[in-house]
Amino acid sequence: MIQSIRQGFIFARENDARTVWREFNRRDNRHPLVQFSKYACCGVLATAVHNLTFGLLGWSGWLPHFASQGLPAEQRTLYFVLASLGGFFVSNAITYLVNVHWVFEGGRHGKFKEFLFFTSASAIGFVVGCALGTREILQGSGSSWIASLSLVVCSTLVNFATRKFLIFRA
Repeated sequence: MIQSIRQGFIFARENDARTVWREFNRRDNRHPLVQFSKYACCGVLATAVHNLTFGLLGWSGWLPHFASQGLPAEQRTLYFVLASLGGFFVSNAITYLVNVHWVFEGGRHGKFKEFLFFTSASAIGFVVGCALGTREILQGSGSSWIASLSLVVCSTLVNFATRKFLIFRA
């Protein structure tokens, strides 16, 4: 693995940016460093989409989960979970499409089954992260953003492992 990563850095150093970018975007490039970098980009996109949805639902007043909105912790926790669920569905759909077209190669399962497994893996990380987030609101500092951060970190760890080893062809 270390040798493979070293080779990736040597390739990047010995080639111009256009060649590196073209190689990076090739669908058949399964180099671990490239694949993880692409997956990280998808993760940043998923986090941005989730947090945008989560934030808009809170700030719009539909699901006011921020401490500054003056609601009791129990009610904020319910709204936190619902806003996180909204962010989950939107970001999961977008992340699936980007992963299929850019990061991993489908084909281990049929499309419907693949999406179902992908969403199930996401749901595991989501449930654990959401449980940690609700605990943060009820017993911790009460910050919705810190609670959301625990959800993102937990989801990232679970999602990469399940997607790489169980759902897609690595």
